[in-house]
Amino acid sequence: MPSPALIDRFLHAKAAQLTGGLSPAALAGALMDWLVHLTYSPGKQIELAERVAANALDGEENATMTDALFCRAALGASLYLLAAPPTAAETAPPAADYVCVYGCQPTDANPRLEIEGNVARCWNEIGGLYVGEFHPPDIVACFRKTGRILDGGARIEWSDGVRWRRH
Repeated sequence: MPSPALIDRFLHAKAAQLTGGLSPAALAGALMDWLVHLTYSPGKQIELAERVAANALDGEENATMTDALFCRAALGASLYLLAAPPTAAETAPPAADYVCVYGCQPTDANPRLEIEGNVARCWNEIGGLYVGEFHPPDIVACFRKTGRILDGGARIEWSDGVRWRRH
């Protein structure tokens, strides 16, 4: 049975033949970098798709398979990005002062809401701070209740019936 070192050397030699002596990790990193850039380049994806079609018509099977592989991978990544749920940073409304317009308590006179990541900071009119949670895309939990952020942060409707409107 060959030694582990001999097996490793054999594998490294074969990999060097395939990669032209370049590190497989470096090649994988370069490929990933290229694929990420391609994912955000729909024009280049269209160009590759046209090339795949032209090569197929010319009967260039090898080039067509390679082009199709990269084009399909980039298109798949683009579709994933389009379908991915928004992050808290993408959906959080800006910090704002609100006015309580329905179901108000004395401490709801001039509330304020700030969201940073998944943390919601809520103030009542006398300055009392409650640190709660933001659940993208539109749920905030403060004051031991939950609220739904509506119209891009213009309104908040709370689970107890209270309604806020942005100043």
